[in-house]
Amino acid sequence: SVLQITPQQPVVHDHTAGCHVAHTSRSITIKTSATSTDRGHVMHTGMGKFDVSNTRFEELGRTTTDAIDLTALEDTGMELAEGLARLNATYIGTNQIARYALHSHHSMIKVNWSGNAIINSPKNCMVMHNSFGDITDNIAVGCNGTAIFLESGTESGLVDNNFLVGTGGGTRGHDDGRFASAGGLDMAHGGFGIWARGLLAPITNNHAEGVFGRSPYAYFVHPLFISDNVVPMVEGTNPAIAGKTLHQIFYGNPVALQTYGPFVGNSAFGTWRSALDLSYFSKPGIGAGHIIEEYTFTALAYSGSGVFMVHSFSFDLVNGDFNAIHPDNTIIGEFCNNGDPPVVVYNNNTTFDGFAVIRGGNC
Repeated sequence: SVLQITPQQPVVHDHTAGCHVAHTSRSITIKTSATSTDRGHVMHTGMGKFDVSNTRFEELGRTTTDAIDLTALEDTGMELAEGLARLNATYIGTNQIARYALHSHHSMIKVNWSGNAIINSPKNCMVMHNSFGDITDNIAVGCNGTAIFLESGTESGLVDNNFLVGTGGGTRGHDDGRFASAGGLDMAHGGFGIWARGLLAPITNNHAEGVFGRSPYAYFVHPLFISDNVVPMVEGTNPAIAGKTLHQIFYGNPVALQTYGPFVGNSAFGTWRSALDLSYFSKPGIGAGHIIEEYTFTALAYSGSGVFMVHSFSFDLVNGDFNAIHPDNTIIGEFCNNGDPPVVVYNNNTTFDGFAVIRGGNC
């Protein structure tokens, strides 16, 4: 069947330039009540089962894109039972971490999220934290921090065919702004579609659309604070990495982005500071560079960049299209902010259409 929508008055702007419509209603809805004194959030940890399909999550999540402000606890020395102690709160934080709309937190079983609709969250919508799970065929709208957050670098499940709609939220800041001072805990606040801390999860065939405060796609793979993180020993995890620390996987081994978690077939259409934000990629252990493959990014804005690369070694952009729509834009196709040595970028069948400058910074 065909659904026809007739506006009450003629539209002012052209709305036919490749935009999409998402069906976000579901037969099951989990949401924060309008009369609730606080927002709800959904989190799984440990064993059991956490397969979530075809469910709408609406107005969930408490953590915001403001700076993290944690409650402080002290041990009273009083044991309530074996393994349980009484703690006193010495300070009540105003922005507790890890209160996200849908959150797998150190889960010890395979997790599957498919066909869900996540609507409006003050920071992150779907979060895998040191968990092994697939995130496929979901819709996320209005996630102020990031729609899909792969938090600790050990996540290796598939992220495929998700539709992510940005509505302009986020701080618009780069993650370096809070990274060191917060001990690596306060990340992905800028406004993203997919944000990854590591290189182990395949990110394929996703589409981001709308206004993103920072980028529809981003990697921040600085090794500080996560080198000793261990990939969960969960059934289905690649045995080459299961049970190993990130240091054991990457140090001195022939590993690049394409080894375990390729970035292939992703697209974006909208407004952002950069379509793809790549930070702290070390020298690849194989190939000429970390491969970014079969992508299409169409920018509607006046300024910004196609791909922003900082503190990284080399990339190989393969079979991709960068497009800029605004006729008088100042967008730079490839921008490197590295210092010395400069980032090495190989373009293999990559096109730039409508950009003011193809390459800038010190690429």
